Amino acid sequence: MKVVSWYLVHTKPRQEKTALINLELQGYECYLPMLSAEKLRQRVLSVIDEPLFPRYLFIRLDKRSVRSLSCFYERICLARSL
Repeated sequence: MKVVSWYLVHTKPRQEKTALINLELQGYECYLPMLSAEKLRQRVLSVIDEPLFPRYLFIRLDKRSVRSLSCFYERICLARSL
């Protein structure tokens, strides 16, 4: 029986979406909670989606996958299981 846990992934600044896409393309189950925020840029109010936890996303792995995790475009660090 596989023991599957959620882990935190620490990414480079503002690279959460890139890391999410990259990990999902490799077949991993990931979660990036987003928050809609109103930002004023050049006197125009716009609504943008930004990560709820900047520089972090969640990944679901079993013990074997933790060892074989690789990422091609950015260096990532796994935190403890949740």
